[in-house]
Amino acid sequence: MGMWQRSRRYRSKGRQRGFTLPETLVIVIVIGVLVAFTAPSLAAFLDSMKVNQVTTELRAMFQESQRQAIRTDSICLVGVRRFSTSSNAGSNPSGHAKGHRWRTEFVADCAAAAQVPDEVQVVTNLQPRSKNENEVEVKFSPAGSAEFAVQTARSSSSPPVDPSAKMVTFSPERETAQKCVVISSSLGLARIGDYKGSTDDPKAITDEGICTAMDWRKQ
Repeated sequence: MGMWQRSRRYRSKGRQRGFTLPETLVIVIVIGVLVAFTAPSLAAFLDSMKVNQVTTELRAMFQESQRQAIRTDSICLVGVRRFSTSSNAGSNPSGHAKGHRWRTEFVADCAAAAQVPDEVQVVTNLQPRSKNENEVEVKFSPAGSAEFAVQTARSSSSPPVDPSAKMVTFSPERETAQKCVVISSSLGLARIGDYKGSTDDPKAITDEGICTAMDWRKQ
């Protein structure tokens, strides 16, 4: 009986010693490999969440501006300003300059302005009011319609197939996941969708960019 108790005590002490150095090294290596594989996926997921959040805020801003224009029987304006964070790019209201980073600011008369973090880029196909101004705008009338001008390479005799205003949102690090907010001029409706096409040229966004709107039930 005494020998059995001593043997049991020795086994218990052995279990309490913990991991050996080789075992610890193996565990550290396995954890490092797992982190290396999961880190890019996690970063992509976080970037996607930020893009979705900005897209949702943009649509909410346009929708609220339209509602307030109808409710107050007045004009409600949404302005977009973009400033390059690159020293050699200057300002660009549409936000197009390949290889440059941009900071976007929204100004809304009748709604809370959408906030855009530095990790998210927003580009648009809207036409500046003049060549010397660094702001584009969308006006909502008391009737609920939206007034804006889009840039296009087409002639007046052959207007673009889709003359809607487009706001394209994406992460500069992962431009494959691109979202968009589309605003129709006649009804002033703002819808969210997935975007495919150029983000470098506002005319290409109008003429070639495709914003596939999500199902209304998922908006």
